[in-house]
Amino acid sequence: MSNDVQDEVKALLKDIKEKIDEEKQDKKYINNHGMACPVCGGPDIHYSESSFEGSGLNGYQEVECEGCGARWCEVWKMVGITNVEKNIKAIDKIV
Repeated sequence: MSNDVQDEVKALLKDIKEKIDEEKQDKKYINNHGMACPVCGGPDIHYSESSFEGSGLNGYQEVECEGCGARWCEVWKMVGITNVEKNIKAIDKIV
């Protein structure tokens, strides 16, 4: 096998390993209910209130671990609504 092919195979294997590691971090973070850093496992995480962005049914928020300095984005998905209050005055006018 030539060196170029070996280098390509090594690069592909590295990409696959990184993808598997990312999936493990995602599962670990979700299993901890987002209450611990996916890198160091520490509980000192801070949500940036000004960084929440949404588009359609999805939203993203920046999070940072104060313990190890890791940064990531939480991905949010709207699955429903709750506590809907009806405007009684508007309903009375219609009836």
